[in-house]
Amino acid sequence: MSIANTSSAYANAVYHGVFAQGGTIIWNRDSFGFGGNPATLSFLHFDSDADATAWAEVEGRHCVIRVDIGDANQIYQIAPQHFQHQIANATPFPWSFVFDGMVNVNGVDREHWALAKNQVSNNNISNNAAGDLAGPAFEFLTQNLASVDIIDGAMDGC
Repeated sequence: MSIANTSSAYANAVYHGVFAQGGTIIWNRDSFGFGGNPATLSFLHFDSDADATAWAEVEGRHCVIRVDIGDANQIYQIAPQHFQHQIANATPFPWSFVFDGMVNVNGVDREHWALAKNQVSNNNISNNAAGDLAGPAFEFLTQNLASVDIIDGAMDGC
């Protein structure tokens, strides 16, 4: 994966839209789908939570996972090394986001940050299986790490 425009990437937070059913976030491949070649899970930088919520409403994403990445400019490690999850078959933390360029989102250029599938599992697994590992890991992070949170998207009360 190439890193482009690294000098311009100074996001404070990156966001990933997720789905919910009956008021509960769906913590699996339905919300954490990997795609592309190489396979990644996409996160976008928005200028504010309000901008991320507006995007989620347009995209039909019920809730949004927010990850505060501080002043990272190319790579950000999710969770410190000693911070351990109990997700079977998932690679231990830290996992790394990589800034991989700008994308146009509804007419506005946004920073795209990618979580590679091989960060989630060292095994040769499917994109769906990677999503099934990433979902519970992010649920764990939202419950145990202040820099990872949930905000409202198209649904209130996330």
